[in-house]
Amino acid sequence: MWNLQLKGPRHARDKQYRDAPSFITMMKRLDEISCPPAAAEAFWELPASETARVIATELVAAGYDLDEAALSLLLASDEPGRAVSCLPVEVPLTDPVATASENRRLLETLHSQFILIATAWHAAAGQNESSAWRETKLGDPTISARTEDRDVFTKRWDEARVLEFIHADLPITSPQKIRDALRDARSLDALMTALQVNASEMEDAQGRLAAQQAVAERKKRMVSVCGGEIDNSESGLADLFAHISAHVPDASVCALEGFDLSAVTLPQKAKRPKKGEPKDRTKRTRAPGKTRRNMEDLIGAAGEIHAFRGGCGNLNSRDKWIFRVTAA
Repeated sequence: MWNLQLKGPRHARDKQYRDAPSFITMMKRLDEISCPPAAAEAFWELPASETARVIATELVAAGYDLDEAALSLLLASDEPGRAVSCLPVEVPLTDPVATASENRRLLETLHSQFILIATAWHAAAGQNESSAWRETKLGDPTISARTEDRDVFTKRWDEARVLEFIHADLPITSPQKIRDALRDARSLDALMTALQVNASEMEDAQGRLAAQQAVAERKKRMVSVCGGEIDNSESGLADLFAHISAHVPDASVCALEGFDLSAVTLPQKAKRPKKGEPKDRTKRTRAPGKTRRNMEDLIGAAGEIHAFRGGCGNLNSRDKWIFRVTAA
């Protein structure tokens, strides 16, 4: 589908542009169109003319200033592409989804370099400024509420346009010096000059930023086990036995109630709420796949350690030695 931009006098065009829906909203609206009941009853196979009429009607209803009848005829013709030249709008010939994808890739690349420049600045001239703002997640121009960002679907962004978006997306906690320099910069080189950041400082910032990211990633992996924090990774699992032993003494493990393996237990079917009873609408929190697998490994290993230590604690010296050798 096309991404429409309105022509006409600037003030009228801007107002219509603000009022008309964005590309993503309009596409969702068109995707949700259902066959009108009258058409469903009148046709066994819906003709192109009827489909074109419904699309044109929906575009007009959405707020686009179009000649509905002319658009319907052209869309249903043998050459529907001719409708482009007759529309009172600018229609880019490129694929809007592909254009947005290219722009986002450029944005992510340049944003990474921008953060590097900012890190170098904070280490030198900006030592007294808080650098916590750098942890703010980069916004997505395809769902931006700013109408000027709708060109992400219609134009190939250059470096200056990307920096313009990054500036508009800066959190209010970012230093004023950064905001001013980025507002006036048309390139990253110009930004480095404005902030007086050199190549050597950029290299130092690369190592510093990598170290900060490593600390942040480790912080995300930390989980509480037996009252203490442990890194939920392969190295953390290797230290899990010592970690649990340090936080839970042998006497506490042996005091844990066991269970009777000979007792017959049957799986119980979940009870359905009776009529009139409120339903449990609690939503489950789902972690990313890799995180779930790591947690499963951690929980399983912790359970095995408790079972092993409990078995050792409830055996005499000879049996305990046999148990340890067998378990190993």
